[in-house]
Amino acid sequence: PSALEGMEGHRTVAGRRSGEWDTEVPLELAHGPLLVRGRADAWSRTLATVEEVKTHKGSWERIPEAQQALHWSQARLYAHMLCVQHGLASIRVCLRYHDLLRDRDTVLERTCEASELATDFAALCTRYTAWARHWTDEALKQHEEMGFTPGWGAVAEQLKALCEA
Repeated sequence: PSALEGMEGHRTVAGRRSGEWDTEVPLELAHGPLLVRGRADAWSRTLATVEEVKTHKGSWERIPEAQQALHWSQARLYAHMLCVQHGLASIRVCLRYHDLLRDRDTVLERTCEASELATDFAALCTRYTAWARHWTDEALKQHEEMGFTPGWGAVAEQLKALCEA
């Protein structure tokens, strides 16, 4: 779908929700040097449920498995952020595939424990940070040879302090 079609599909889904749902909920959470930001499509505190909406055309089963996994990852990140924000021990995570051609939804859901989501969030953030710092194998090797692997953050803080002195 085009961006405009996707936005219209999101409006359609949001328009069908009851008043217990908040939509377009901004979220942010730090993990080490990384600040993760996002916007959950829908959140119900009453139901302890977060929902991520994806628009498509045709059968949702045609969406590649890797793309579905990416959708679940996004929804689970938002779920973790909401668990931290609201002190939840568990949360229901829903992935709503809205078929624009048939105006029909398929909802997949899972109940997730906050501890499981926290572990996944930390692992994902750590992998992303490592990738961002070492975007190539050569850069990683060079940094390791320089001895900065365990102390990159410390080096940056020392340099900042030196510059500010």
